[in-house]
Amino acid sequence: MSEIPTPQESGVTPEFITQERLIVGSMREQKGRQEEALARARLRREQARNLGLHEHVVNFYWEECLIGKHYVMLARDEIKNPIQKGLVALRGLRRRSFC
Repeated sequence: MSEIPTPQESGVTPEFITQERLIVGSMREQKGRQEEALARARLRREQARNLGLHEHVVNFYWEECLIGKHYVMLARDEIKNPIQKGLVALRGLRRRSFC
Protein backbone atom coordinates (compact mmCIF):
# COMPACT_ATOMS: atom_id res chain seq x y z
CA MET A 1 0.00 0.00 0.00
CA SER A 2 1.49 3.36 -1.02
CA GLU A 3 1.78 6.15 1.49
CA ILE A 4 0.18 9.54 0.96
CA PRO A 5 2.92 12.08 0.19
CA THR A 6 3.41 14.94 2.61
CA PRO A 7 2.50 18.42 1.34
CA GLN A 8 6.21 19.22 0.95
CA GLU A 9 6.76 16.08 -1.15
CA SER A 10 3.87 16.98 -3.43
CA GLY A 11 5.24 20.49 -4.06
CA VAL A 12 2.80 22.34 -1.80
CA THR A 13 4.66 25.14 -0.04
CA PRO A 14 3.56 28.14 2.03
CA GLU A 15 4.27 30.38 -0.98
CA PHE A 16 2.10 28.14 -3.18
CA ILE A 17 -0.76 28.33 -0.67
CA THR A 18 -0.48 32.13 -0.60
CA GLN A 19 -0.82 32.28 -4.38
CA GLU A 20 -3.75 29.87 -4.27
CA ARG A 21 -5.59 32.16 -1.83
CA LEU A 22 -5.38 34.95 -4.41
CA ILE A 23 -6.52 32.64 -7.21
CA VAL A 24 -9.50 31.35 -5.21
CA GLY A 25 -10.52 34.92 -4.34
CA SER A 26 -10.36 35.91 -7.99
CA MET A 27 -12.32 32.84 -9.12
CA ARG A 28 -15.00 33.51 -6.51
CA GLU A 29 -15.75 36.86 -8.13
CA GLN A 30 -16.04 35.41 -11.64
CA LYS A 31 -19.56 34.54 -12.68
CA GLY A 32 -20.10 30.78 -12.98
CA ARG A 33 -16.83 29.75 -11.32
CA GLN A 34 -18.07 29.51 -7.73
CA GLU A 35 -18.25 25.71 -7.73
CA GLU A 36 -14.69 25.40 -9.02
CA ALA A 37 -13.50 28.00 -6.50
CA LEU A 38 -15.23 26.14 -3.67
CA ALA A 39 -13.59 22.82 -4.57
CA ARG A 40 -10.21 24.49 -4.86
CA ALA A 41 -10.61 26.33 -1.53
CA ARG A 42 -11.49 23.09 0.25
CA LEU A 43 -8.49 21.26 -1.22
CA ARG A 44 -6.07 24.07 -0.41
CA ARG A 45 -7.53 24.45 3.11
CA GLU A 46 -6.68 20.83 3.84
CA GLN A 47 -3.21 21.24 2.38
CA ALA A 48 -2.65 24.35 4.49
CA ARG A 49 -3.86 22.45 7.56
CA ASN A 50 -1.37 19.66 6.83
CA LEU A 51 1.41 22.26 6.66
CA GLY A 52 0.29 23.86 9.92
CA LEU A 53 -0.54 27.16 8.20
CA HIS A 54 -3.38 28.11 10.51
CA GLU A 55 -3.90 31.63 9.15
CA HIS A 56 -4.33 30.22 5.65
CA VAL A 57 -6.74 27.59 6.94
CA VAL A 58 -8.92 30.32 8.44
CA ASN A 59 -8.72 32.38 5.26
CA PHE A 60 -9.79 29.43 3.12
CA TYR A 61 -12.76 28.94 5.47
CA TRP A 62 -13.60 32.61 4.87
CA GLU A 63 -13.38 32.04 1.11
CA GLU A 64 -15.82 29.14 1.45
CA CYS A 65 -18.15 31.39 3.42
CA LEU A 66 -17.96 34.15 0.80
CA ILE A 67 -18.64 31.64 -1.97
CA GLY A 68 -21.70 30.51 -0.01
CA LYS A 69 -22.85 34.13 0.17
CA HIS A 70 -22.53 34.33 -3.61
CA TYR A 71 -24.76 31.26 -3.95
CA VAL A 72 -27.35 32.89 -1.68
CA MET A 73 -27.26 36.13 -3.68
CA LEU A 74 -27.67 34.22 -6.95
CA ALA A 75 -30.66 32.31 -5.57
CA ARG A 76 -32.16 35.55 -4.26
CA ASP A 77 -31.77 37.20 -7.65
CA GLU A 78 -33.42 34.26 -9.42
CA ILE A 79 -36.45 34.64 -7.15
CA LYS A 80 -36.44 38.44 -7.13
CA ASN A 81 -36.17 39.08 -10.88
CA PRO A 82 -39.41 37.32 -11.94
CA ILE A 83 -41.27 39.06 -9.13
CA GLN A 84 -39.90 42.44 -10.14
CA LYS A 85 -40.78 41.80 -13.78
CA GLY A 86 -44.31 40.93 -12.73
CA LEU A 87 -44.62 44.09 -10.64
CA VAL A 88 -43.40 46.22 -13.53
CA ALA A 89 -46.01 44.63 -15.79
CA LEU A 90 -48.74 45.27 -13.20
CA ARG A 91 -47.69 48.90 -12.83
CA GLY A 92 -47.96 49.28 -16.60
CA LEU A 93 -51.49 47.85 -16.52
CA ARG A 94 -52.56 50.29 -13.83
CA ARG A 95 -51.50 53.24 -15.95
CA ARG A 96 -53.58 52.12 -18.91
CA SER A 97 -57.22 52.93 -19.09
CA PHE A 98 -59.39 50.02 -20.14
CA CYS A 99 -62.63 52.04 -20.27
